[in-house]
Amino acid sequence: MKTFKEFEYSRPDFEKEKEAIKKYAADIANAKSYEELREVFLAREEEEKQFSVMSDVAYIRNSIDTNDKFYADEMSAYYAEGGTFAVLELDASKALLESPFRKEFEAEFGTLMTKRMEMS
Repeated sequence: MKTFKEFEYSRPDFEKEKEAIKKYAADIANAKSYEELREVFLAREEEEKQFSVMSDVAYIRNSIDTNDKFYADEMSAYYAEGGTFAVLELDASKALLESPFRKEFEAEFGTLMTKRMEMS
């Protein structure tokens, strides 16, 4: 098993990630069945993992050594893009909350996720 120091870090393609979130929101809004919505949701969850891992690695390494210019710059890049990602994620959440298949989604995944979406 790899130690944390052995994790390879590479900055995600922010533009590609933005387009993926936009596509996700559109696919949720245009889902013709609960099964389609579910498939889109689960696929996005899987896609998002790599981005999240890289963000976490950069954050932790920056926290360990705040004098490391590389990771300080990486965190600056994440912070600079954070607002855009937040707005896009809100659009995706809105699409799911307004979906005619919301009740089926909540039946399978619980209401906690949709309640959090509503609060944001």
